[in-house]
Amino acid sequence: MTASTGFGVLILDDTVYKRNRNKKVELLTRVRDHNDGRYYFGFRCLILCFHLGNATIPLDLRLLSL
Repeated sequence: MTASTGFGVLILDDTVYKRNRNKKVELLTRVRDHNDGRYYFGFRCLILCFHLGNATIPLDLRLLSL
């Protein structure tokens, strides 16, 4: 077993959490998905992770209603 000598990286991911079926959810808003250019009802989910080769550790998660 060898020790990892590389540096880790921080990954910031913004994902659309789609909630198209629900209309009466608190703070539900229209968000734009940049992958397909469409608007959906839902939330923006920001995730901050630390990645070190073979392991990914989630550090923080925010569910945003913009």
